[in-house]
Amino acid sequence: ADMDAKCGKTLRVAFGNGMRPEVWVPFQKQFGIGRVVEFYGSTEGNANLCNNTGVPGAIGVVPSALKFIYPVCLAKCDSETGELARDSNGMAVMAKPGEPGQLLGLIKDDDPARRFDGYTDKKATGKKIVCDIKKKGDKWFASGDLLRSDWFGFFFWVDRIGDTFRWKGENVSTAEVAAAFSGFDSSTSSKSPLKFVEDANVY
Repeated sequence: ADMDAKCGKTLRVAFGNGMRPEVWVPFQKQFGIGRVVEFYGSTEGNANLCNNTGVPGAIGVVPSALKFIYPVCLAKCDSETGELARDSNGMAVMAKPGEPGQLLGLIKDDDPARRFDGYTDKKATGKKIVCDIKKKGDKWFASGDLLRSDWFGFFFWVDRIGDTFRWKGENVSTAEVAAAFSGFDSSTSSKSPLKFVEDANVY
């Protein structure tokens, strides 16, 4: 790798969160990193994911066959308000592969890893708890983050709820727009004509 030639060393593993898909492979090549491990989580939340497979751009993986074991799900919602879509029985509608959905984490008060203690502001705590998701009376932590998963179970970042907008009848992620301006075309995974823009932040 380029970095190998410069300093004679190779970085074996990079571990963290926030590696954008369009910079993952170039960054890995530039610094001679053998493996990149990406994770998703929040300080106060109980929903977390990890991608230790090296699949570029994925922030986590839960194989579809094992989704019933791991207590997270993607529920369809309004990308501006976060309000969940409900079926005729009042249960949340799950996002299908490729569809964006809000990441939810099952709350189990008797399990320290699944508990949600909330904030000092009870009103703020109440906004982060949603009920009747998969069965009547269940409680889930609402992350406020839109993700999508593929058919296998890899999870990919879409945007923060409220950071999307409608354009020609479709929801557009500000992260997608930033990627396009940063010289990367997310629809073709190749460089866009805007090569003169090194980085962009869209809000």
